[in-house]
Amino acid sequence: MIIIINDDSAYRSWVNHHRNGFVLDTRSKPTKRNTVLHRATCSEIISSKGKRTHWTTGRKVKACSINIEELQQWAHEKIGCEVLLCERCVPDHQFTSEELAQRAGNDKHVHITKLGLEILSYVVEIAIINLDNETSYKVTVGEVAKMLSKTPGQITAALIRLIEGGFLTMAGTIVPGTPIPSTRIVYPTSNAFRMEPAFADMKPSELDAEIDKLRKEFDVNEF
Repeated sequence: MIIIINDDSAYRSWVNHHRNGFVLDTRSKPTKRNTVLHRATCSEIISSKGKRTHWTTGRKVKACSINIEELQQWAHEKIGCEVLLCERCVPDHQFTSEELAQRAGNDKHVHITKLGLEILSYVVEIAIINLDNETSYKVTVGEVAKMLSKTPGQITAALIRLIEGGFLTMAGTIVPGTPIPSTRIVYPTSNAFRMEPAFADMKPSELDAEIDKLRKEFDVNEF
């Protein structure tokens, strides 16, 4: 856990590189009413209408950690009771796959199979790692198949369903009855990201910007 005081740049850097972390928004003198726990991607603690944010200046303080229990314990020691939880990002809730699909705005009621969830989880996980570490993203069909101990042909049907459902995208055409080439790069869409609690409440424009970061290193038409 780190406590950030009077350093907005350090705070923004931390939340940008710890998408699955948590943040206690509090004051120099914490109380039950001014201490709230958020996910690190909650819009309540990463966006502002004003030009000057003052995230950690003045009397404001941010306690940050990838461990929610650590922050809850620290807050309890400071304020003597359970910390308030943000109603927008619900940091302590473990979402089911159905709830996550609803948060993703999936109004097509696409049924995601176990294999589909495994593919989505892997693609999104690698995407988040690359975004957090500002490294190049290049997840191919072949890499996904290898991770699952399958061939591209064995995961093609699941990939097509995820593409049709709006959770994945890739360049090039798909020939029915033919395995998708192993060199095709697979990208998560905003719907896929929204199934990850850390991204569920991000604005569409913010999610689009994240996806653009994944694509910038490669020409999507190359494969």
